[in-house]
Amino acid sequence: MVEYVRKVGDDCWHFCTNCSKYPQFSTYRRVSNPSSDDICRECLRNEKNNNCNKKY
Repeated sequence: MVEYVRKVGDDCWHFCTNCSKYPQFSTYRRVSNPSSDDICRECLRNEKNNNCNKKY
């Protein structure tokens, strides 16, 4: 399962470790899918373009 992370105080979940906004510290982590409205648009774009480094 893919790991989703978000920074404390932020509502946006990331799943591509190469996203420019991927948080490195002070994070919440989950493996269940968040609401699609809460997923980072850059991560979605990276995945669509086959340019997403996922953490499992």
